[in-house]
Amino acid sequence: LLGRGGMGEVWRVFDRRLRRQLAMKVIQDVQARHPGGEATFLSEAQATAQLTHPGIVPVYDVGTLADGQLYYTMEEVRGRTLGAVIAEVHAAVAETGWQRTEEGWSLRRLIEALRRAAEAVAFAHSRGVLHRDLKPNNLMLGEFGTVRVVDWGLAKVAASAGVDVPDSPEGATRLGE
Repeated sequence: LLGRGGMGEVWRVFDRRLRRQLAMKVIQDVQARHPGGEATFLSEAQATAQLTHPGIVPVYDVGTLADGQLYYTMEEVRGRTLGAVIAEVHAAVAETGWQRTEEGWSLRRLIEALRRAAEAVAFAHSRGVLHRDLKPNNLMLGEFGTVRVVDWGLAKVAASAGVDVPDSPEGATRLGE
């Protein structure tokens, strides 16, 4: 288990065909039983999948597990949240001013990461998608300088955006199909 939120749980899984680790988000039972819950879950997966940008986590597959739960798979993002790094940078402030942290973070590097996240959000906006839950804990700072905007569960897609969002889970496939 990598994390749990209002809509689902995210698990580290292994793709046997392509021999790689992924993250798999599975809808929570309470959300699946809620009217519109499955459509909202699929909307998140489809909207995110159609936002091809280096700052947005790629979605690989969507479907239904053998027990009927909806899922989608995506790249596993490893790293730390912007919130954690902000706290670390502030803790490193000395009497002489801003200092680098043990991990090499500085105020300038932090601002650069925020700029890159803003570019990803601007790309989503250009496609008619609003995140609606931007906060430091939904910005992941990964290895090798990657910056990713995550958790598009509350995203709103403009009707004119051209993003295909389902009314029902009929478009999903069973795992293994």
